Amino acid sequence: MAKFHLISGDITAAKVDAIVNAANPMMLGGGGVDGAIHRAAGPKLLEACRRVKAVNGIRCPVGKARITSAGNLQARYVIHTVGPRYRQDKNPQLLLASAYRASLDLVLENGCGSIAFPAISCGAYGYPLADAAIIALATCHERKYDALEIFFYLRGSDAIAAWEAALKRLPPNQPVGELTWIAGGEVDRSSVTLRFWGDDLDPDEVTKQLGLEPKVAYRRGDIFRGKVSDRVQKVGSWR
Repeated sequence: MAKFHLISGDITAAKVDAIVNAANPMMLGGGGVDGAIHRAAGPKLLEACRRVKAVNGIRCPVGKARITSAGNLQARYVIHTVGPRYRQDKNPQLLLASAYRASLDLVLENGCGSIAFPAISCGAYGYPLADAAIIALATCHERKYDALEIFFYLRGSDAIAAWEAALKRLPPNQPVGELTWIAGGEVDRSSVTLRFWGDDLDPDEVTKQLGLEPKVAYRRGDIFRGKVSDRVQKVGSWR
């Protein structure tokens, strides 16, 4: 599995191959982590961001990631990703997982061995720390990222506590199979196990993706097992 480090400190000082910036879609700087990274990196980072092609003013859609040089930072690259606004964007669980996964994929594609994340979407975008921590760590725990060294730079004792609690809940080894995120759940495509951690989920969305029985409320802590093409049966509760 990937090696995780939880750090209370300044992400701009991270000595890693790539630092992740919790950016906005325009990628032209902002407040919070975004502003701090741009200030530390200097004007070369903004110049690099401006060279990323924009479509209708959007350089990086929500849930996606872009990579640039790192300006004056000690990292080789800055990876810019846009997390969801928790109470505004549809399916924020899917989008948050996608933001982490897109960033990790860029790290692998560019030959990096280490990456530093902030707590994406947990500031002004309002994502609850406990849920965000589980999504972040479960995504980073996927088998294809096993060789990476992953740092989380977290602000405040509440964020540290949320990530520590989520880290304890990770399985020791990820099941074999591709992982996807369906309505806030974790899915092993070879022998489906769904661990739901969001609030009550939309059963129609789950049914659409996996063929589950409709009109059932799937709640936090439920575990289901089965095969992708079969009806998935509830077998227990996850704590």
